[in-house]
Amino acid sequence: MSTVDLPVVGSVDKRVAVAVGVGTAGAIALILWRRRTAAAADQVLPADEGDLTDTGEYGGGSAWQYAATPTGDVSSTVDRQAIPTTNAEWGTMALDALEGAGYDRNAAATAVGAYQAQQYLTAAQAIMIRAAIALVGPTPAGSLTVRVQPTTTATPTTKPVSTAGYRKVTLGAGGVLAVGKKYGFTTTYLMSLPINAHLRGLTTTTAIGRTIYVPSSTIGKKAS
Repeated sequence: MSTVDLPVVGSVDKRVAVAVGVGTAGAIALILWRRRTAAAADQVLPADEGDLTDTGEYGGGSAWQYAATPTGDVSSTVDRQAIPTTNAEWGTMALDALEGAGYDRNAAATAVGAYQAQQYLTAAQAIMIRAAIALVGPTPAGSLTVRVQPTTTATPTTKPVSTAGYRKVTLGAGGVLAVGKKYGFTTTYLMSLPINAHLRGLTTTTAIGRTIYVPSSTIGKKAS
């Protein structure tokens, strides 16, 4: 094969040199470009497995929580808390959750049992049940509600005053004064009797038709 020497390029096929023009800058540049392209195509870069190692920067490494399934899907390998399918399972999980949260297990068992039986709960038990629902979720069966024992305010009872030993008199236009004069008692005395407390605050006019109690015995009566 006939060759020719070109500057920088060196020995090349004479036919190539004639095709592009021997001695021209274009010939030299074209030949150099072809050589570099061929060299790059023949070069195979080895894979750097170190660059493929997951360091956890993108959620991989020991903290990687996902794995490929046989179908190629990616699924989580993290264990999720079991979901109760019965109220009995819910009760057991609720006890464990409450105990783990720091509640006394016996007290929690009493609260859970009362809740599942839909009995009234104390304020403290209601707090535990609401905490259990937040930790475990609602019961799977039925629509149970947190029923708190209603608080009742004791109403003081007033012992009724006995009317024994008194006569009932209906007040007229003369009022208490007239009754007192008739039976020998002062107005102050009659109005001080607990049995006549319903008349206090009334005037002579507004007391007309009301009942006043007058002691039936004249012993120790107050003179008018």
